[in-house]
Amino acid sequence: MFSTDRYLEILSYGVSKGSALRELVKLLNIKENKVVAIGDYCNDIEMIKVAFLGVATKNAHSELKEQPDA
Repeated sequence: MFSTDRYLEILSYGVSKGSALRELVKLLNIKENKVVAIGDYCNDIEMIKVAFLGVATKNAHSELKEQPDA
């Protein structure tokens, strides 16, 4: 995945900010409707979708801003 226009990050299959957020919610026994995620780039899209409320920063990439709740 690209974390910026210039950085390519290589992760194991199935690993993302979204999958990490899902695991944290389970581990910490947090109610899903209490989860907020804030992001600024395309690598945050899955995390934004996983959260009950997803927020894109003002300077976020346009693709992230197009996501529901962002």
